Amino acid sequence: SGGEDTVYYTVTNTCGQAKAVKVITVNPLPFVGIITGPKEVCVGSVVTLTDTVQGGYWSASNGHAALQADLIHCYVNGASGGKDTIRYTVSDSLCSASAKVVVTVDPLPVAIITGGTPHICLGFTVVLKGVSAGGTWAISNGNATITPTDTGVVVTGMHAGNDSITYQVTNNCGTAFAAYYFEVDTLPDTPLVTRIESTLYATTGYPAYQWYLDTNPLAGATADTIVLNGKGDYTVLVTNIYGCSSVSENIKFGGCGPDQILVFPNPA
Repeated sequence: SGGEDTVYYTVTNTCGQAKAVKVITVNPLPFVGIITGPKEVCVGSVVTLTDTVQGGYWSASNGHAALQADLIHCYVNGASGGKDTIRYTVSDSLCSASAKVVVTVDPLPVAIITGGTPHICLGFTVVLKGVSAGGTWAISNGNATITPTDTGVVVTGMHAGNDSITYQVTNNCGTAFAAYYFEVDTLPDTPLVTRIESTLYATTGYPAYQWYLDTNPLAGATADTIVLNGKGDYTVLVTNIYGCSSVSENIKFGGCGPDQILVFPNPA
């Protein structure tokens, strides 16, 4: 506490006692007053702190807030999310003293959707993720369904048409939205395959073809016709301009030429 005090140092031996004396002055700390004002601010916003004593100076320790000040007011501008310690220091000719408050700078909400494509085939799915956790998903037109996951939603195309999905994130600094726009596309009609002698002919007019033999894609077989070469089941996969596909029925080929007949023996 402020005032004077006397310190004694005493030494004693067989011849007597000696004492040293020192007077110490304890200087009182200057009065710093009380800091008042909000203890929370959003990034990009400003709150005002006030102290009841004039003549001091303001400082921030962690860099999450930027300060501007006049004689007794401090304007705290949220710079980045986190906690910052704001001090108001008053000095006299001998001593300094500080009052402090902890101000929390809250980040703005962020809503970002990742994943997805502009087109979803009917009956197929895509996975969307929300960058900021804790948001709310919603769908507009019902041409698709959404199934929540731990990190986002699974979108399934249900009806042909346009649709959109929104992701909303809310905190005490406001609300942010993100949107994903897409179209649910129908599958192409199942192609018909006709065999004429040793050649298979698929329905024409599709943008892309891929022939398969026993579920194995045939290299270079990407036209609407194919010459039979090898025993097995032949199918063709057709794809439209949106990447949606359909598969033909199996065409069985036993390896006979066009003028040959397979003769099967009667059972014994």
